[in-house]
Amino acid sequence: PMARPKDDAMKARPSARRTAPRRAVRRTAPKRIAPQKLFKYVSKDGGYEILLLGKPEIKTQVVPTVAGKLTMTFAMVQQKGNGCGPRLGCMSAAAHNDIPEAVRKKTTPEKMLDGARDGALKNTASSLVSEKKIKLDGKYPGREIKMKRSFGPGDANLMVNHVRIIMVNNKMYPIQSITTKPYVGTPAIRKVLESFKLTGK
Repeated sequence: PMARPKDDAMKARPSARRTAPRRAVRRTAPKRIAPQKLFKYVSKDGGYEILLLGKPEIKTQVVPTVAGKLTMTFAMVQQKGNGCGPRLGCMSAAAHNDIPEAVRKKTTPEKMLDGARDGALKNTASSLVSEKKIKLDGKYPGREIKMKRSFGPGDANLMVNHVRIIMVNNKMYPIQSITTKPYVGTPAIRKVLESFKLTGK
């Protein structure tokens, strides 16, 4: 019988080159702040209540605005870990201040909200991501603003500030919920903004 051609013999041999199987990449989702960790804070002077990331520190500060220097009272919580990121952490805060009658007579609520937005961007050296008009209880005008500021390379150093500013008669209420980009989807971050209520006291 005739021998197989050399070429046929070579084709019959299994290839020596094998492709290594790809390893599955495991991605660890960032920890989330549990809703039960939120703290209910009631401001008697400000006439509001809100859920914050913990028991707040109360501070009074004079803030420069387009309406002049205004005294604002802050209820503020800063936190690291617990789903907030190890270095920059996160913060939730609510504030209130009175708008002088002389200022209110010269302008409108929408213009005051414009000024509050511009002041927030300037004072924090942030850039505007988005903005929309909102109303509290269907009648009090406000803005919902998203701002960002980078403290270094990567998403872990990108701070995202969710802000609501509400005008209620002679008072202005800024509410903030701040975290780094990987934790923006944390339910508690949104809950802080949505929990603000007027108490009428």
